[in-house]
Amino acid sequence: DREGAKSSDVQISLMWNNYNDLDLHVLSPSGERIHNGNRTSSCGGQLDVDANEKAETRKPVENIFWPDGKAPPGKYQVFVHYYKKHKKRRSKDPTAFQIIAKFAGESYEYSGELTFGDPLMKVCEFILETEDERNQKMATMREQLDSMKNGPTEDDDTDEVDSGEVDSDEVEIPAAPDLENMEQEEHDGDGEENDDIPSAPDLDEPSTE
Repeated sequence: DREGAKSSDVQISLMWNNYNDLDLHVLSPSGERIHNGNRTSSCGGQLDVDANEKAETRKPVENIFWPDGKAPPGKYQVFVHYYKKHKKRRSKDPTAFQIIAKFAGESYEYSGELTFGDPLMKVCEFILETEDERNQKMATMREQLDSMKNGPTEDDDTDEVDSGEVDSDEVEIPAAPDLENMEQEEHDGDGEENDDIPSAPDLDEPSTE
């Protein structure tokens, strides 16, 4: 807003915080590169703000946009170039920067840094879908949401589904054990152990085997 940059549904902005001259480059789906040497592309992209060619501000902005609804579908690639270090301003390196890419109704932020002499840096890329592709995707999402909200319809298969639950009437539950009889079986009436149960071996007596 401060620099009068135009906003649109497809817009890429570059910002940094010193007097050095960074340049924003965008490679459009047509293969044409938009930058300070080619400010308007044949596919409609425009560089409308180019900052710090003469070290004018410590809060520079560069901006590339397409008029609303005019951006072509396809791949967009975003680059930053460290064009010039203004030595008189004594700006230090590395120079940190931020990119904001706006497309498909969302804004995405990226950050990086460059030192003078570094090569052109690719920061991000994105795919802009056609209007038909976007509409189809939205329609599919709406159908899925409606299906989740409304639940199964009368036309859905009404066959019983095994839910993992068991009908208690069909299960034969064994009777509880007779604890008194079990005790009688384990011991004789005089309290001595049943002869059917072998006695423990005498560990003190050496084995005859």
